[in-house]
Amino acid sequence: MKIDGQHHSTGTGRTQRGEVPADTGRTGAAGTPRIPFGTDRVETSPDLRLAAAATSAIFTMPGVRPEAVERGRRAMADGTVGSDANRLADAILTSLLGQ
Repeated sequence: MKIDGQHHSTGTGRTQRGEVPADTGRTGAAGTPRIPFGTDRVETSPDLRLAAAATSAIFTMPGVRPEAVERGRRAMADGTVGSDANRLADAILTSLLGQ
C-alpha cells in the first residue's frame, strides 16, 4: 500500500496535510467555470409518465362500492360469472372504452 499524504479527509474539506483542495466547482475539473445551481434537469421516460398517470388515476378513483361487491359475490355463488369468456371480454373492453 502506498501512502502519499494527499488523501482527502471525509467531511473536512482538507487533505491529510492540511491544505484546502482546489475548488472544482460542479464540473469536477479545477479552473473550469461553475455551473449555476438550479439548472439541473430531469426527464422521465414515456413509460414512467404513463405509470405515474395510472397511479394518479387509481388514487382519484372512488372507493369500493359495497353494492357492486355484493352483486359480484351473488354472481359467483350462482355460477353466472365466467361462464361466457367472450361476453366477459366484451364487457371489459366496453367498460374501458367508456361506451
